[in-house]
Amino acid sequence: MTAVLKHEISNYFHSLTAYIFSAFLLAFVGFGAMLYNIQSAVANFEYVLSFVCLGFVVVIPILTMRVIAEERKQKTDQLLYSLPLKMSEIILGKYFALLAILAAVNLLALALPERLTQYDISQSKLYSITSNTKVVVNALEKDVTIYWIVQSDQEDDVIENLLDKYESLSDHIEVMKKNPDVYPTFAEQYTYNFSESQ
Repeated sequence: MTAVLKHEISNYFHSLTAYIFSAFLLAFVGFGAMLYNIQSAVANFEYVLSFVCLGFVVVIPILTMRVIAEERKQKTDQLLYSLPLKMSEIILGKYFALLAILAAVNLLALALPERLTQYDISQSKLYSITSNTKVVVNALEKDVTIYWIVQSDQEDDVIENLLDKYESLSDHIEVMKKNPDVYPTFAEQYTYNFSESQ
């Protein structure tokens, strides 16, 4: 089985099949992101992933049909069947080769840096740090602590991502989470009661 697996993987990368498949998949993901995230201004990547599943419905059968058809076309199927392997080992070897190609493309997309995969598409750039803010943060000389009052397991990913960006901009910024269940009176020292002042 491993001999068939190695042979299939090398065939994919010696021909244009793996490269065309990778390019098609990445283009399909890009088109889905443009359609759902950018054009419709939806920040949820879930729609793109469901759109890509439709692409798999088309691409996977094309790749799997090609596996046996290519053997017949090149007249190597008889040679393959004459190997001292069971038919199940041949099929599993070809299957795992396809799975390896699919996994490689997905790992390539996963390895892309965050700046290439996350865009702030809101009109007022709510989820980005502006250049003016970066100038102010870089000019900080004193330490600043940002307290994020949030319950455990209730953290918003968008806020956490934005606070991480602030913290990474300067060594003078520290973000601390304060759970109101654990520290119920913590926020009182930073609030102003207008009714008492009148």
